[in-house]
Amino acid sequence: LLNILCIGVDKDNSKDKTDHQADVIYLVSTDIKSNKAKIIAISRNTLADIEVYDMNGDFLDTDRRQICLSYVYGEDDEESSLLTQKAVSRLLYNLPINGYYTIFIDSISDIVDSVGGVEVTIPEDMTRVHEKWKKGATVTITGNNASKYIIYRQDSSHARLLRQKQFVTNFISSAKKAVLKDLSLPIDMYNKLAKNTVTDINSSSAVYLASKIAKMEFEILQIPGKVGFDGTYETFEADETALYEFVLNAFY
Repeated sequence: LLNILCIGVDKDNSKDKTDHQADVIYLVSTDIKSNKAKIIAISRNTLADIEVYDMNGDFLDTDRRQICLSYVYGEDDEESSLLTQKAVSRLLYNLPINGYYTIFIDSISDIVDSVGGVEVTIPEDMTRVHEKWKKGATVTITGNNASKYIIYRQDSSHARLLRQKQFVTNFISSAKKAVLKDLSLPIDMYNKLAKNTVTDINSSSAVYLASKIAKMEFEILQIPGKVGFDGTYETFEADETALYEFVLNAFY
């Protein structure tokens, strides 16, 4: 298995040096031999043990907080990505994660347009964002409005995660067709996005993975648990027994 963590950060670009959170977290697990891949959707509000640092960057302790906050404590985007990778690995019983790919909001437009847009069925009323985004309507999300569709949150992050899962499923279908049509697309996009992404995956590895993934069967899963409230923010509490069984079934 090759496990790659995909992180979406709630800031426009890499030039923004203020503190931000890991707003979208997906673990992509590819099985090269079986030609299958799993995408694990992890709610940003999942309570997990994250590393906490002081203002000087010195380690304080490991504390149970929303997993999105793991990104805050890095001194730069590379360290923040690694801290989020550690938190996800720890949540999944120290599952080995081979690399990360972190993107910022400005990158979403190019990514979606590169596959010719993504057709979706609007799962909830979103007319306050776009007049045509009525519940049940089938529309094509383009680079111009993709970030609004993905990021929009009305009452619950959980509802947004379900919408994002549908978007990712349909994006994969469009991406596979686009890559098979133009085999140079992965390296072209990797180079184009390089200035506004952070990753420890080099270009040759990325192209290799893309060529394999384009032919794989995909399954999108979500860790089991329940939505809660800590008095201030929405939380997601993983069911420990169900999560343990989930990890065994998904990865072992």
